[in-house]
Amino acid sequence: MAADGQLMWNYDQDRYETKYHRWEWEDTAIRELKDGVLDTVSSDLLARARYKKATQVPANPPRHMERWLMEWESAVIEAKAQGVPETECSITWWDDFERVIRAPGIPSWTSFAQAFGILNSDRIDNNEISFGEKLKKKAKTEV
Repeated sequence: MAADGQLMWNYDQDRYETKYHRWEWEDTAIRELKDGVLDTVSSDLLARARYKKATQVPANPPRHMERWLMEWESAVIEAKAQGVPETECSITWWDDFERVIRAPGIPSWTSFAQAFGILNSDRIDNNEISFGEKLKKKAKTEV
């Protein structure tokens, strides 16, 4: 019986080592694949993905609008630097921004966006408005 037990232990040990080595190989291969994909993905695609994420309507309103605004503006600036088309004209990025801040739970921002958009519609249409203009002042009043 001791010999049978030793054989079973050896068999189980061999199976474990085989599976462990296979796991190590797969883990390394996945890590290398992930690194390779990230190295070859164009920075403008990453910037566009960040912009798209920043302009998604949140499920819940942000707790700190100023922090959210800074993150949004950073994503837009990066995307613009990378030539992401959605950031080239203020009419496009303003629509994206306005859609987010009109989300439920952000009533004071909704009225602000409407007023700002109406008062500055010509400047927005003519691409004469910058990302942070007036928006940071509004965010600071919300704190």
